Amino acid sequence: GAVLPVGALRLAANAGESFRVPTLIDLYYPGFSNPNLQPERSRNLDVTLQAPNLLGGLSLAWFGRAANDLIVYDQNFVPQNAQHASIQGITATAHSRPLHGIVASLALTDLYQAIDTSPGAGDARLKFQPTVQATLGLERPFIGGGPAFGIRAQIVGPHIDFYSAPGGGSPAIDAYATIDAYLRLQLAHQAVLTLRARNIGNEFYAPIYGYPAPGRTYSLELSTR
Repeated sequence: GAVLPVGALRLAANAGESFRVPTLIDLYYPGFSNPNLQPERSRNLDVTLQAPNLLGGLSLAWFGRAANDLIVYDQNFVPQNAQHASIQGITATAHSRPLHGIVASLALTDLYQAIDTSPGAGDARLKFQPTVQATLGLERPFIGGGPAFGIRAQIVGPHIDFYSAPGGGSPAIDAYATIDAYLRLQLAHQAVLTLRARNIGNEFYAPIYGYPAPGRTYSLELSTR
């Protein structure tokens, strides 16, 4: 990795290799697993242009990944190795300057390429890879002894989950948007009470087809940091 100052901007780049081994569930869970799975290996590259002094900070990043033996799921939801896969995307982020301590943020990811490049695969789109994702937020950190709070909206674009009938059929496509909020109170110097409300709109969606997410939920957390 390297970072290069360009006037008031900053250019960062990273290159590396990674691997991921199949889990015990991937290999041995009855009725689901594939004991012939191989570890996936990939070459990764990302380049980011940052403007830390513009508004509250702006950045634009490109990332790419070339993978061998990528672990993916077939139409029966059984893990398989995709011989070769190519993933590329662009991420843009923006933060506003604080206004009464509140910061607005926007993050947008366009995964314009996520394809199976194995021989005979026909450059098919990889499943569980939405084309566009966006996050909007309004947050206030701990300042001036007051509480911290925030609200975030996540928008996930359509993506192919799997073929609804074994051996073929129409692909199941799911897009959804959710809103989460939190309130944090500092009870003592190193004690924080947090109340979280997830999926405030009680949206029904399934990040993976057949596995619906819970509706509106609340949680209460006590932490020492």
